[in-house]
This record gives sequence, C-alpha cells and structure tokens, in this order.
Amino acid sequence: MSAALVLLLLAEGPVIRAEGTHGCPDAAAVSQRLAGLLSSSASPPAPDQVDLSLDGADLQLRLSRADGTLVAERRIPRSNRCAELADAVAALVAAWEADLRPVAAPPPPPRPGPPPLMAPVPVPQVEVEQTPAEQQRAAYELGVLPALWLGGGRPSFAGSLRAGVWSRRSPVGLTLALSATLPFGGESARWRRHALSAGVMGRLRHRWLFVDGLGEAVLGWLVVQEGASARASFDPGLTIGLRAGSRVARRLELYVSLGALGAAWTRTDGLSSGALPHWAFLTGMGCSFLFGL
Repeated sequence: MSAALVLLLLAEGPVIRAEGTHGCPDAAAVSQRLAGLLSSSASPPAPDQVDLSLDGADLQLRLSRADGTLVAERRIPRSNRCAELADAVAALVAAWEADLRPVAAPPPPPRPGPPPLMAPVPVPQVEVEQTPAEQQRAAYELGVLPALWLGGGRPSFAGSLRAGVWSRRSPVGLTLALSATLPFGGESARWRRHALSAGVMGRLRHRWLFVDGLGEAVLGWLVVQEGASARASFDPGLTIGLRAGSRVARRLELYVSLGALGAAWTRTDGLSSGALPHWAFLTGMGCSFLFGL
C-alpha cells in the first residue's frame, strides 16, 4: 500500500483510489480537499471507497462501502485542469457522504444542579393612607336602648332611640335621642315622661373595646293622668352617662349603659310625695348600627 493511501486511511474519510486517472486528478489532492469539506458527523465503522477511472472523455466516480456494495455512481466531464477537477470530485464525494453518513447524536445536556439556596426576601408592609375625603367623612350610628328607670324607690320601664355622629379626626361626637319613661302599677302609673335630649359624647377605645361618656341637655314633657283627661307640662333636665361595650361586627356594637337624670325642678302635680322623682338612674343593654365606615 502506498504512503498516500495510508494517510487517507488515517484521516477517517473515504479512501480515494485513482490509479487510472494518470494523476489528473491526483488521489492525494482530492483527499486533501475532501477533508476540508466533510462535516463532523459520525464516521462509518469502515471507511468508504471512491474509485476514479477514465471513461472516454469523462471521469467516472464510483462510491462503494468497505464490503464492495455500490452506493453511488456519476460521470463528470474531464478536463486538463487537474486542480479544478480535484475540487469538483471532492465536492461531489462530500455531498454523497453528507447524505449517507449517520448524523452524530448531540451530547446530552448537562444535568442541572440543585437550585441555589435563596434567603427569604422580607415583604415590605405597605400602609394605605386615607384620602383627605375619607379623613373628613364622619361616621354615623343609630342605636336602641331598653332600660330600667330607678328613682323614687320604684322601678319604671324606659327606652331610648339614639342617633349620633362621630368625628374622624378625634374621638368625639354629637348625639340626639328620643326617650320615654313608663312607670309600673300603683299611683306612679298616673304619670309618664317623654324627652328629647341632645349633647356631646367622647370615646376611649382599645382595639374592639370602648368606653363612651355622654352629657346631654333634656327637653322633657311630663304627662299626668287626671281621671279621663291628661295634662302635660314642660320638664327640662340634664343627663350624664357611661356606656361600655365591644364592636362585634364591622357595623354592629353591643354595650351596657348606666346614666343619671336630674330634673330642673321638683314637681308633684297632685301626686303623692316621691311618686314623681326629680332624679333617677337608668341602666340597660343596647346596640348601635354604624354607617359611613
């Protein structure tokens, strides 16, 4: 075997045999050009063979497997320009090899490593500020309070319906109430008192718990039953009170109330002494519904 043929076998490309071309093209020249054209696809276990021979005015190319199986055959015009002919033969063989060689499988991608440990990122606390309109908007309440009137040694039934408005800037508000007092049996049942009161209120609050203080001026009407007729008279006074409770829902408050009422003057209007007290305590349990929150 010639030295050129040994080099071609070591090149892992097809073996070029050109004994019948009289050196045009030369096998070494074709192999040199072919080496620069072949891709990096996987080579077959045994190199292919390319036989170059003259066939009249043409150059015949035959590509065979190592076992002699004919794979491709082609004739091309022959010229005396050996370098250009070697280029043409190399290009044709490279095209055949590109179609016939198995494509090497790409290497598997590297396995990803474990994800890096990341320190927890603290979530910033965002404080939502109220708009000026929300800060100036008032909150309203509407409540009902059934209570006992304790005065003059006799209990009486009392009740009030109260409306209030609270400031958003400070824990103070205004209140307006309608109330009525109805004594139980006996001589005291010959009178009843209705009142309209208005005043101020303030609040101490801790979370859902609260304590309110109230002070009101009372415009009362005293109705005394005289036989089949009734006589009414003006009966003013003052009321101070406390109520303590909890907000059990966003718009509902429950509380207990204790208040003291003092009439502006003592009146009997024909009733026995003590039957119409000029002072009394009121205690009860009530609830308020809130609006405008």
